[in-house]
Formats: sequence, C-alpha cells, structure tokens
Amino acid sequence: MALRTYIDGNSVGHAAQHGHSKGGKKLSAGGHETTAIFGTLTSMQKILRTRTSSQPIVLWDGRSWRYERFPDYKGNRTATAELVAERERYKAQRKEMFLGLHLLGVSQLVAGNMEADDMAAILTRHSLAKGNMVTLITGDKDWIQLVEKGVAWIDHKIDRKVTCTDFHEATGFKTQRAFIDCKALAGDTGDNVKPNTGVGEDTAKALFAVFDDAEHFLRTPIDEAMARYREHHGKKLYHGAVKFHADQEAQARFRWAQEMMDLGHPTIPAPTNIRSTRAKLDRTAFEAFCARHAFMSLLNGMDRFLSPFITLEEEFHS
Repeated sequence: MALRTYIDGNSVGHAAQHGHSKGGKKLSAGGHETTAIFGTLTSMQKILRTRTSSQPIVLWDGRSWRYERFPDYKGNRTATAELVAERERYKAQRKEMFLGLHLLGVSQLVAGNMEADDMAAILTRHSLAKGNMVTLITGDKDWIQLVEKGVAWIDHKIDRKVTCTDFHEATGFKTQRAFIDCKALAGDTGDNVKPNTGVGEDTAKALFAVFDDAEHFLRTPIDEAMARYREHHGKKLYHGAVKFHADQEAQARFRWAQEMMDLGHPTIPAPTNIRSTRAKLDRTAFEAFCARHAFMSLLNGMDRFLSPFITLEEEFHS
C-alpha cells in the first residue's frame, strides 16, 4: 500500500499572497510583485519537511466546466475594482510559481476544464481503487467531502486534520453525502452559488441528525418527517424545511447546486487538455531563479531550504 499526496496549488498560493508576506508587506523585484511566488516556495518546503512522506503532486485550477453551466460562477470575486486588481496581481505570479516548483522537482498537474478539487477527486478515487492511501493538503473545505477510509484532509494553514474517524466531530455530519447536501441546501457565497432553498446550514445540520441526507428527507412523508424530527430534537421542524419539502422549484435549485458542489456528481465532464510536469531538481537554475526575484533569504540558506527537495529527489526520482 502506497501513500499519494495531492496539494492544492492555489490554496497554498493564495495563503502566501494574503498571509505570508514579510512584515505584512508585499514583496517585489524588478517592478513585479513576488509575494505569492516566495510564499508558495517556502510553504511547499514546509509541507515537504513536516507533512508528507510521499511524492506529492501539486494541482492547479484550469477554467472550470461550471462556467459553461453557470456564467456567474464565482462572479462575486470580481465585484469590485479592488478585488479585480488583487486577482490580477496573483494571476501575474502564477507562471513563476509553477516554474519555481518545477525547478525544485515538484510534480504538477492542471486540466483545462477542471478546478484542482475536481482533479483531486478523480485522482483520489483512482488511488483508492488501487489500494493506496491519500493525503489531501488544502485550506479548501470543499475537499473534506473526499474524506473516507484511507483519505485524510489537512489544512496547511492552521495544522488541522480530518479523517474518517473524526469526520462527524469535525464537520457535524455523519456522512459525505450529508456534508455535500448541506452545502447544496445552504449555498456557497464564496463561489456565488445561491440556491435559495430556504434551508440554511444550521437547519440542515439539525435535519441530517435525523435523516441520512436530503433525498431521505424528501422521500419521507411530511407528517412522518415532522414527527421524527420532534421525537429527536424535542421541537417542531423548521418552517423553511417544511416549505422545501413541498417546493419543487426549490428542490430543483438544490439539485442544481449539488451538480456545482458534489465532486463525484455523475454529470461532471471528463478532464480535457491535461498538462503535467515531472522534473528533477535543478539547483543551478533555481539559484538563478531566486537571484532574479531577489529571494536573498533563500539564496543565503540554500542548503537548508533545498534539503526536503533533495530528499524527495533521492527517494522518488533516482
């Protein structure tokens, strides 16, 4: 049995952009911002040093298939000039983030029509089918739905881990299905997915303490559902849930949101235009890269910085 590690490149990159700058200031060299580049490299070094004993693959976002079905997907992330400017500053650094990791010998992958979490789901299912274990490293809670026996989710930012043994304690849900259905009922403001079902997160958690998932609730006659809810919670079923049970349009919006959020949904298309890289550590080229970006702290401590990447090279690329 082998261990497979999949790392969310944009989660690491965005955390670097917003939280890993020196003294709270943006880094730059030659008139170009380098905050996310520097932070991604140092974060990856820490991840390899402390969190993984397998060859990792960094997954990047392509342009999601979701935009074809919902043009306003993530539209709120460009709602203001400030958000657009910050997004562009980050995007301008992605090519160099990719190059820096490439020179360090880190494997990377992107599919043209997929987000990183879509590819993480595909690769996780493939790895489990082969009898392997999987570690998912990301700050994106959407990836928690992939946790099952043999799969661990780790937030690289706050040192939090979720496995199948503590899934219920960590999420408040007994199953992956209930976790996904809660998101589909309540919506995801970060992705601009707003199904307006009338059932929020707190109501969904209370509902799924009684019913396995949303479909189980909808299959149960409303009088029986209300009686079971009262028996379990000692109070009436929330009005929003009762209304949702009878509202076909709200149910249709819920199932649309499921398509957007369920990483195992049968309507997700196959990945296209897959681009991957698997390189060997190139110290000379990486030192030149650091000099070009004025990463003096890396240059001055190069032996220590490269140590986990050298170990990765020796164990998996030799």
